[in-house]
Amino acid sequence: MRAVAAIPPVQHVIAGLLTAPQPLLGLVELVEVGAAALLLVGFWTPVAGALMATVQLYLAFSHYHDPWIHITLGTVAAALAMLGPGPGPWMRVDSDGSAFKSGTGELEVRG
Repeated sequence: MRAVAAIPPVQHVIAGLLTAPQPLLGLVELVEVGAAALLLVGFWTPVAGALMATVQLYLAFSHYHDPWIHITLGTVAAALAMLGPGPGPWMRVDSDGSAFKSGTGELEVRG
């Protein structure tokens, strides 16, 4: 899901830079690539997803050609922002789906 949200904006920016770059869109595209890179790697997922969704919403209304790709990418980025980074290596999940924290035992959710 991260790749679906991150790869098309990077491709869009590369294609835009190879044609005629516009001054205002250069800043927007820089923010777009930065948020896409953060999403792809998994750093600051809620912040990067919200930033990507905002940029895609701006691009959907600022471009007159096919806004649906920006709407779709913004929706996926917003979903990633709401899902968050996911469980890290410190979280373990039992086979029955109950989660508990390894080591300290602070989080004990048993069914």
